[in-house]
Amino acid sequence: MISSKKEFGGFQTPFALSSEVISFVKNFFPEPTAIIEPTCGLGSFIKAAITVWNKGTLYYGFDINKDYITKLKNDLNLKENLYLYEADFFLLTGNHFLHLKRLIIIY
Repeated sequence: MISSKKEFGGFQTPFALSSEVISFVKNFFPEPTAIIEPTCGLGSFIKAAITVWNKGTLYYGFDINKDYITKLKNDLNLKENLYLYEADFFLLTGNHFLHLKRLIIIY
């Protein structure tokens, strides 16, 4: 069960807004290597980005809410270039993504 908004700050960006943002970003980054969403929730930005770039782009989503990650994995179960983690992106150590060129971080 998806936990309360109060516990996780569960505002979910509407897909229509995510789509508009991604369309705008595409003007500046026509072929990104990777999209990282540090607080992906139910994944509206990842879903919107997949509709624009799909193949050739890696997608990374992080959320501390296990239920959000589980639902998003189920929604996007056939994406081989999708990596979802139940983790706090901002507590990760090291430079895991610095090797990627044309990187977009959305938050």
